Amino acid sequence: VTNATNTDTDDDNIPDGLELNVYGTNPTDDDSDDDTLKDGDEIFGTEENGGYVTNATNDDTDDDGLLDGSELKLHNTEPDNNDTDNDGLLDGDELNSETGSSYITNPTSNDTDEDGLEDGDEINFYLTNPTSTDSDIDFLTDKQELMGWNSSNEEHGYGPTDPNEPDTDGGGQKDGLEV
Repeated sequence: VTNATNTDTDDDNIPDGLELNVYGTNPTDDDSDDDTLKDGDEIFGTEENGGYVTNATNDDTDDDGLLDGSELKLHNTEPDNNDTDNDGLLDGDELNSETGSSYITNPTSNDTDEDGLEDGDEINFYLTNPTSTDSDIDFLTDKQELMGWNSSNEEHGYGPTDPNEPDTDGGGQKDGLEV
């Protein structure tokens, strides 16, 4: 029940009439969607909300599996962009291995292990470990194996090797020791 003597019963900086008739929020609950952000902060994109305008009736505005409030207050991700680092992985998937990913990666860095390969490509295309520069532990980085390496002396170069197989040619030595 709203307070007839107070135009903003829940003190969320939205008048009760606007909450009921315009925004569809609850005038007696300052956080209608229970995402830890006040309705007024979500609707008006205040400094408290990092300037982001989010949906005050949807606890996960960008549908990435993370509550809007936790994106701003805990993960430093963008609550209106489901892939903050543009690596092809949803922010929620990067932080929660229960959503299908085998690895927990950094949703604010498109290359968690800094090996020159984007996390999304490592998981979805190369099938390498986005948290390790050398997935098969053979003394070559995943990128070196995928791209091959050539020194200034052609005799010492090599073609691409398998970043998931430490001994690509089956010769008994790790790829990095054969280079």
